[in-house]
Amino acid sequence: MSILHTVNKSPFEKNNLESCLRYAKSGSAILLIEDGIYAALAGTTF
Repeated sequence: MSILHTVNKSPFEKNNLESCLRYAKSGSAILLIEDGIYAALAGTTF
């Protein structure tokens, strides 16, 4: 079963992305919205 995980908090302020990655399984999707998109910027630690 595929699950869509959404992250809307900045990875620089909260640990939501790290938690999401810990629980995501193969085949799951992660949607970065709102401040969560900062995790996709080039040159960041994420």
